Amino acid sequence: MPKATILAEEKREKLAREKKKGTSYALAITLERRVRNNEFRDYAELARLAGITRARMTQITKLLDLAPDIQEELLFMPPTKRVTERNLRPVAAQIAWPEQRRLFTSMLSGQPASKHIVCGRTAGAK
Repeated sequence: MPKATILAEEKREKLAREKKKGTSYALAITLERRVRNNEFRDYAELARLAGITRARMTQITKLLDLAPDIQEELLFMPPTKRVTERNLRPVAAQIAWPEQRRLFTSMLSGQPASKHIVCGRTAGAK
């Protein structure tokens, strides 16, 4: 087997192990570091090796757009709190960190957000 194929297989296995053991946010941090350190050419290569679509890779790495305090809370959150990448999508879609914090707090408390978010804007806003 060619050396390049063996190395690609090793990277795929290691990435799969990390994908299973961590949260989506922790995975996003790892993926960003690996691309930045030139271990992989780009996110498209990572997606191909991990066996996921580029769209899914984008969903995962979008979590890096969260406010720093939300990111920190996610890293240290006890496993009893079930927060998924899917639950975080509307939060990460917001550009303004104060709005992210409001949505994140509402999500954690189980309360619906008082305003609905449509295409990055608060519904009813002019």
